[in-house]
Amino acid sequence: MDLTTQVAVTAIIRRQFNGVRKYLLLQRAASKKLWPNLWTLPGGHVDTQDYEGVEANAENIRYGVLENALRREVWEEAGINIKNIEFLTSMFFQHKENMLVMSMLADQYGDGEVKINSESQDFGWFDVLQVQELATIDGIYEEISAAEYGSFNFPSYSYNDHFYRARAAKEKFLQLIKTGETTI
Repeated sequence: MDLTTQVAVTAIIRRQFNGVRKYLLLQRAASKKLWPNLWTLPGGHVDTQDYEGVEANAENIRYGVLENALRREVWEEAGINIKNIEFLTSMFFQHKENMLVMSMLADQYGDGEVKINSESQDFGWFDVLQVQELATIDGIYEEISAAEYGSFNFPSYSYNDHFYRARAAKEKFLQLIKTGETTI
């Protein structure tokens, strides 16, 4: 059994537009093998460059590694700077490898325009209600909702059951719209 775990970070980036708080989401490229065309948060793996250049204290401890990784990933994927980084939650899942993901809140620093790279096909700033209507990677709406409302209720069995039924209904509805069997 492989016990190796990759560490990744994701950024829930907030910005005010005419008094309304919105969140940056990126739509993954159609060519991506995992979750093509779905909306997600900017982020990625923690790399050695995120701690190699950080000065260590007397015990050889380096601080700010996740924050460095988050700033780098946001810059690579969205071309903007962030500030006021705070921890929101963490999650673990297995795909091809064990993955530990740290979800962090951040504010956009400055007024720079988003410039996506080839990993994404689109971007948008959405309020929490708009996020709920998007085809997102599972958990994105829940994380943004926690950022918006200030609490994170970890799912119980009954919540999971409801969540997955609602997700399936949403996917069916989006499919009906695509095929022209219904309209919004």
